[in-house]
Amino acid sequence: MVQALLLLLIGILVFHISVVGNVLLAFIVIALLAVVSQAMGILLSSTARREAQAIQVLPFVILPAFSGPLRLSHRGFARFPTSYHRPLL
Repeated sequence: MVQALLLLLIGILVFHISVVGNVLLAFIVIALLAVVSQAMGILLSSTARREAQAIQVLPFVILPAFSGPLRLSHRGFARFPTSYHRPLL
């Protein structure tokens, strides 16, 4: 939680990132993201028997998390209509 607070403070004070809305809500979202990411890492490492097996599964866990909120149709990529309906992981 301290790292999430430090990340938010450095972003606001050093890099002058404006937080639209409540700063406390932004902190809660960052802290929740940190906890969920840690839990996904623990789950992935506990199900894999070897390190190589965990590395092979990692793209299937990480890529949907980043591609969920992307809307690619404004770039002319109308082939990706599922980007509107894919939830964040």
